[in-house]
Amino acid sequence: MEILKQISKDKLIIMVTHNPELASKYSSRIINILDGNITHDSNPIKENEIDAKIETNKLKRTSMKLFTAFRLSLNNLLTKKGRTILVSFAGSIGIIGIALVLAVSNGFQAYVDGIQEETLTSYPLTIMQESTDIASALLSMTTQENSSEERDGLKEEQYITKMLDSLSTNDLKSFKEYLDKNYKEVENDISSIQNGYSVEPTIYTKNEEKISKLNPLDLFESSFGSGMRYAE
Repeated sequence: MEILKQISKDKLIIMVTHNPELASKYSSRIINILDGNITHDSNPIKENEIDAKIETNKLKRTSMKLFTAFRLSLNNLLTKKGRTILVSFAGSIGIIGIALVLAVSNGFQAYVDGIQEETLTSYPLTIMQESTDIASALLSMTTQENSSEERDGLKEEQYITKMLDSLSTNDLKSFKEYLDKNYKEVENDISSIQNGYSVEPTIYTKNEEKISKLNPLDLFESSFGSGMRYAE
């Protein structure tokens, strides 16, 4: 008890005892408890004193100097050299692996872009004055639509009408004017531009005292029985 009393000068000592004489001899404050309730306090603390002690006992945020933090970190690294080497080696492997994956991905993408550019150069883009979507035309012929008509028990499909509906006309004149005015904007994206005009020279030939037309050939009309056109 004498040792505890000497320690209590610097540290708080809380002692639980059933001996009231021992408590009164060595204790500076005695609190009696019965069934978990405080029945007596020899030195009670007032509420204003409690608030003042709470304010004074609040822990302040400690700050560390940069040099001190650096020195402690360096000492920690040097103390555990094996772990430091393993962590550095594993981190280097991860960084190098990510760099290799990005390099291969960028190189492969550049290779694919080059192939696409070469393919587009080899197969030029052709824009005609009149064009039709062959896929939609064939699809319209194979699918059953509501445009069919039934007369006298016979079902009629308008195939030619469906094919002609997919025919579209492009304004090539305005497109050529745009290219002529803004050629510098698309100069780096194209290799050459070639224009074709719908001018067909009429060519005839003499065959057995008859003059026959060679160009343009009227094959479409001849297939329907109209025959070739001859000029005497």
